[in-house]
Amino acid sequence: MKRALFLMALCAFLYGQSLGGAFHYDDHHSIVDNPHVRDWRNIPAFFTEPDLFSADAEKSMYRPLLLVTYALNYAISGYSAEGFRVLNIVIHGLCSLLVALLAEALLGNRRDGWIAGLFFAVHPLATEPVNYISSRSESLAAFFYMGLLVIHLRAVRGVQQASSLFYGAGLLVKSIVISAPFAALSLDAMRGRLLVLRRYVPLLLVAVGYAALVIHNRFIGDSLAAPVRSLASQIYTQLKAPAYYFYIASMPVKLNVQPQFFVGESLFDPAVCLGGLFALSLVCCLWFGRRTPIGWALLWAALVLAPTFLMPLNMLVNERRLYLPLAALSLAIAWLVRQGRVSLRLGGIALVLFAVLTVQRTAVWSDELTLWLDAEKKAPHMHPVQNNLGKALQEAGEWDRALQAYARAIEIDPRHGDAYNNMATIHHLRGEKALGEGAKVEALSEIRAATDLYEKALIAYPTYEEIHQNLAAAHVLLGEYDQAVSTYEKALSMDERRGEVWNNYGQLLYDMEQLEQAEEAFKRAAAEMPDRPEPYNNLANIYSEWKLWEKSIGHYEKAIAHSQDGAATAAHNLTIALRQSGAYDEALSLVDTYLERGEDRTQWLLQRALIERAAGRPERAERILATVQGKNTKVLVTWAEVLSQLGRYEEAIQRFSEVVEGTEERARALYGLGKAHMGLGDSVRAREAFRRFLSVWPHRDDRREQVLSWVAQLEVR
Repeated sequence: MKRALFLMALCAFLYGQSLGGAFHYDDHHSIVDNPHVRDWRNIPAFFTEPDLFSADAEKSMYRPLLLVTYALNYAISGYSAEGFRVLNIVIHGLCSLLVALLAEALLGNRRDGWIAGLFFAVHPLATEPVNYISSRSESLAAFFYMGLLVIHLRAVRGVQQASSLFYGAGLLVKSIVISAPFAALSLDAMRGRLLVLRRYVPLLLVAVGYAALVIHNRFIGDSLAAPVRSLASQIYTQLKAPAYYFYIASMPVKLNVQPQFFVGESLFDPAVCLGGLFALSLVCCLWFGRRTPIGWALLWAALVLAPTFLMPLNMLVNERRLYLPLAALSLAIAWLVRQGRVSLRLGGIALVLFAVLTVQRTAVWSDELTLWLDAEKKAPHMHPVQNNLGKALQEAGEWDRALQAYARAIEIDPRHGDAYNNMATIHHLRGEKALGEGAKVEALSEIRAATDLYEKALIAYPTYEEIHQNLAAAHVLLGEYDQAVSTYEKALSMDERRGEVWNNYGQLLYDMEQLEQAEEAFKRAAAEMPDRPEPYNNLANIYSEWKLWEKSIGHYEKAIAHSQDGAATAAHNLTIALRQSGAYDEALSLVDTYLERGEDRTQWLLQRALIERAAGRPERAERILATVQGKNTKVLVTWAEVLSQLGRYEEAIQRFSEVVEGTEERARALYGLGKAHMGLGDSVRAREAFRRFLSVWPHRDDRREQVLSWVAQLEVR
């Protein structure tokens, strides 16, 4: 117990500063933007649907138990990175304890267990699995993997059942655990105590069951359908990996989230050839030391890394793959100290140095910009480094530097669409900003540049939903509605289950006043993402326009129920629908709820006044409006209208006159001003106000016809 508490405290000390860190790259699609982890009721589906792993269905993986931990983290602390990191630190502490127990059981000495556990706990290679939340897959898988070996070595009662349980759980975290039975078998062979083969049968059955499951749920098929490189290129590349891994394990001073490591193209490449010779030397060491713990440690590390050697992955090498092999290295170090080949004093110095490096490396993981600036210093010629640095700079508001990083990424490798899409996004945002400032020529130039870049991005990623949506939004800003509709329809023809696309497509149709088609699009959006509020709010808006108040109210209530942030917008719309349907008491109750929260009191006091006015209580409405602090134009116009309704025309005229030119409520103020002058019998000023109203009112509607009629009558007088 003392050892467990000490190791946990040591890990907390080393990684305490990480609690204030941020979510990083893959964390966003698998955790932050992933709606499935926000509802614990999705947990059963995690075990059957690989698509729930990510907000992007193309990044699906079968890691259900990992998703369960994300869902539990979210249920406890929401999207607090601190809560997620606390669990990562706890898992690392437990893994350190298991390394200690494994070394003690294997080497037969408690001191050996201490050495191995301490070495594992402080080694800088653990910084990525602890600080990078998505890398929890490595540490959690390692926990179950090592738990199986400890149970197996100690031959505890019920060993077969416990081993099978740990094995199955590990596989449900990450498939690297598949080699655990072979590690146990080789461990028994090294110790000269091979068990009868039937003792390994339960583990074999679990492996077969897992294989059948991932074949059935399409995870294996989808993973192998489009390999990122040929098998020959993969082997040439991975022949260089052992030397790299040995270097960063023994000299962890230049760790990097994205190492500068290139694809091997030929066996005659000097780096591939030398890497192959180094790998061969490790095989020789393994063979000659096969009866020793260090030989078994090498074999164990090879078993763990074997799948990444054979299966082409996007990242050629990375630090987190060494988390479990680090346990093997820790065992080897403990054995070397025991044999007197490494002195305790030297080992103590190494532990202190590693602890310092761990603290320093953890500081690099504090935020995205710090992380990718560090990566750019160490690996400036890697496309992902420049692209992710661009994202970090973009998030920090340094758009010019971000564009430079994206340009370097394209120069390094123009085949990827990410950098094109990200550059386009910056031009898109600049265009929107310029439009808001009235700089139309500049805005159109920026948005046109964005559309060109989106088109280039789609050449590389023709099925990427986000790019289609961005391109469609750019066409809307350019007034190219037909192209926008075509872009959305093209995206939906590729995948009709994209709820976000249906929702945005529906919004475009709504803006084009094609309400029936918009309704169908929003219905599809709600069917594909039933836990999101946007489609329900949009459907309610359509039903409000059609004056279908019961349906409108029902859908606003659904939007509020599925919102994570209090749904102020949907609640505001619901208040209007309740008022217009005559449900005044319900509307007032809803307004009071939001007034108690103290959020945007001006808006909610205005709503209360409008309800009182609609309910035939203008005196109450006037008293409410008079108390509003910092009156905006909507409040002024409404107040003036109520004053006119009460016959207090002079006060109404004063309030209408306070609404300045150029504001959204100006036309409404001029309309009310004309009516107030009519109420006072001032036909000249009434006629002047109505004429000014007609000059700013663009709609050919009943209000315009009424004003024209009044103007004609006033001219006769």
